[in-house]
Amino acid sequence: MGHNTTTKTITSAVNTDDPNAVIPIGSHDIGTICTDADINMWARYKPVPWDWPDPAHPMVDKSTGKTIPGWKWWMGKDGMCGLSAPTIYSGQPGYNAQKGLTTLTDTLQKMANAIYAKGPEWKYTPPGANDYKILDSFGGCATAATVPTGYNGRAISPFGYLPGKRYIDQNGSGTGPSSATGGVRYYRIYVPDPEDLGSSIFDPDTNLVITDFQYAGFYKFEDAYLGVMLAWEPYAGAVGWIAATSTVNLSSTATTTITEQTENGPKSYTYPTRRVVDFGGYTGSPSLPGHFKRLFLFLSTVPIVWKSDDPCVPNGTSGAIPLIAVDGPQGL
Repeated sequence: MGHNTTTKTITSAVNTDDPNAVIPIGSHDIGTICTDADINMWARYKPVPWDWPDPAHPMVDKSTGKTIPGWKWWMGKDGMCGLSAPTIYSGQPGYNAQKGLTTLTDTLQKMANAIYAKGPEWKYTPPGANDYKILDSFGGCATAATVPTGYNGRAISPFGYLPGKRYIDQNGSGTGPSSATGGVRYYRIYVPDPEDLGSSIFDPDTNLVITDFQYAGFYKFEDAYLGVMLAWEPYAGAVGWIAATSTVNLSSTATTTITEQTENGPKSYTYPTRRVVDFGGYTGSPSLPGHFKRLFLFLSTVPIVWKSDDPCVPNGTSGAIPLIAVDGPQGL
């Protein structure tokens, strides 16, 4: 047994005292412990839906009977690591037409409507009635020699956090190219990577990381594009928005240099391109960011480039894309 109430961690081998001390739960029933709602969903090592009593059992594709390489027990049987995501488009056959999502704009508008008021809700999905409840999931299902620390009660979202650093260029005076006509606004957002916070805050050995996720077992989150949507409510019952993603996916190692105007002159910063979202030249109304009231992150399977003056017509490819909101609305 092993736990630390200060760092909120649990190590293998686990007995029922450990999660009760760290979470706490108030029960020594294994089924109750492994399904408790207060389990930190961002911890890698925790009980998840799993079909086998042995965590080391290979993941098997039930449709083909073949083992799926690289699958780990903490990913659960659906690849979502014991989480459920507020998916705007599921990627399932017929879903797009059924929900009336015939274009990219339709899909983004649906996301804006669904999230503007209350925000997306990522939730912990514990083992179900027919799943195995494995107490040592809290310990990493291994000996202390191979997994020094298991459950991390202080784990945080691996996708990023807002507000990030934002750069605004009005009339060509800041980060964007100069404007001969004036009135052009360049809006660029850097979404910080939690791993940059250091291991004392974000421990990649015990915290879920983006590479852990395989959406519905067929799409890896590291292949997705990180997006930002800015939204406002021009009148009751209507949600206006603009949205864009980074130009490269989350597995890219490319970098982008951004020049910021300071009181001492321009200063350049280099950021990972996968976490820079650029809204380009914008001349429409409302101005950026003055009238926008909400900002949140999302993932897209295709890049979305914002170049339009019309807040309802992004310059993107129409059709079906899984859009998963990864952060709630935040005021600007």
